[in-house]
Amino acid sequence: MIKKSLLIIGLLVILISMASVASASELYNLTYPKDTLSCGDVDVGVIVDGNTVTVEVIYLAPTHISSDNNIKTFGLNTVGLTEDNVMSVTGATRKLTGVDNFSAEFGNFNTGIGFHPSVKTTGPITITFDSPVVLVPNSQGFDAAVHLQGLDGGASVKVADGGCGQEIPEFPTIALPVVAILGLAFIFMRRKE
Repeated sequence: MIKKSLLIIGLLVILISMASVASASELYNLTYPKDTLSCGDVDVGVIVDGNTVTVEVIYLAPTHISSDNNIKTFGLNTVGLTEDNVMSVTGATRKLTGVDNFSAEFGNFNTGIGFHPSVKTTGPITITFDSPVVLVPNSQGFDAAVHLQGLDGGASVKVADGGCGQEIPEFPTIALPVVAILGLAFIFMRRKE
């Protein structure tokens, strides 16, 4: 009986330690367009790491590249944070008034940050908040969205996370069930002995 208890405690310790292996930062790829572009034309990376969020255009289809490409607005659906919690922005000039929202395309985001169009940038833009950032899906299932302007031909596009492609689960998402199944198999095999 003591051996079984020690084995179960050991497995629980392994499972808990595996869960802590996950990286503190989270990566979101915004590839789902709600305008004239199609899936795969735009990929905007968003990295959430503690109190900071970094946004950058990772890929833009060659037919849309121009010297006027610019991140106009960035929307996040956070837990307990708003624009008032932003401490600093680097890589762009923050625009405090006239910030558009994404409600018609992707639903409401509780944190919207606009950038002045005179500084053309596709990132990286780093936004520092006064407390840790935790993203949650809004009522339509989106965590973040970006409005890009100045695409070739003067077009603009709004993109959000989800909808384009299959997500690859993080390491603990795969490892925990596998370890649990192997642990149970080990326990049942030991029981037969």
